Amino acid sequence: MHSLIIEKVYITFPEAFWVDPPAETPDASLSPVERATALDTFPSYTNWLAPNYAPDTNPKRWAQEIWNLASFTPPNVHPTILFYLYGDLSAYITTLVHKKTDQEHYKLLDEFFRPYYSLLPHFSAEDPVCKPKAFLSTEWQKDELSGYGSYCNIQIGAKDADGDINAMRHGVPERRLWFAGEHTSPFEELGTVAGAYLSGEGIALRILDTYGIPKPEFKTEKGHAV
Repeated sequence: MHSLIIEKVYITFPEAFWVDPPAETPDASLSPVERATALDTFPSYTNWLAPNYAPDTNPKRWAQEIWNLASFTPPNVHPTILFYLYGDLSAYITTLVHKKTDQEHYKLLDEFFRPYYSLLPHFSAEDPVCKPKAFLSTEWQKDELSGYGSYCNIQIGAKDADGDINAMRHGVPERRLWFAGEHTSPFEELGTVAGAYLSGEGIALRILDTYGIPKPEFKTEKGHAV
């Protein structure tokens, strides 16, 4: 098992300038999801393949991809775009801003990502709503406690990796040692928050069984115990 080197850079603006205003005001009777669909005029995902117009900051022409967080349904909608980084690019950006001051962090990231976000619809360098309010970047590969990576993955050519996961999932209960997290989740949920939750829930139930503690009852909306 190895740690996957994926990083994220969030760029928040005063407004989601790239979103077109709706042609007409959505019907007030629409549900939140229907209203968000009516208001959403920009794709949630955009990709720049091998960009060649930023030779000073990106001479290797690393691909760039963003997720539009302004396309979420309320109350989770934000005037934010998320750059997803991986491979050599993630290592470069993480090293570029590691241990820099807040001012340096902002300047370095803005210089690198401006050639891409400036191509979004309605961008104007003179418009203050197009100037980022803040940058937030992850540094998982600099974090010893996270295994120098964002989450575990199985490398190509690995043998018996499922056995490794099962061993971590089993833990050392005879020494009162259990492990939980995305790396011990069901196989179809590896690397996800849902997997981390499920693994924690499963370990909690195993601990209760080990010490003979009755499992709590949970009530559904209709009041039935589960």
